[in-house]
Amino acid sequence: MVNTIEIVRGDTWNPDPLPHALDPDGDDYDFTGATVWMTFKVETDDADSDDNAVVKLFWIDGGDSDGITISDPTSGVFEPTMTSEQTSSFRISQTYVYDVQVMNAVGDIETPDQGKLLVKRDVTRRITTP
Repeated sequence: MVNTIEIVRGDTWNPDPLPHALDPDGDDYDFTGATVWMTFKVETDDADSDDNAVVKLFWIDGGDSDGITISDPTSGVFEPTMTSEQTSSFRISQTYVYDVQVMNAVGDIETPDQGKLLVKRDVTRRITTP
């Protein structure tokens, strides 16, 4: 699946509807025992490590997570979120690339989603009341 995500710089990002990953057979992806990464970069030619990523989100079944929630691992549904601080780190009018990569319970690596992220300019910059 290749998608284009649009966000407004500085806004909290909670996609609606939530992404729904399918396995290679077209069934709901089973995240049981898996690790899920969602990585945003300027381009795919960035260094092999994710050190150059603008934002890195992850979820480990039964363990830690940062920016991804999976309530029912067998449903294929995952909930990525970015804070306003994270979306502020993107440059406006810039297109980024992203993917969702999964290491399943037996160690196989798959990419159920990838695409582009388009960052739109925000108009209001203040976040406090006068």
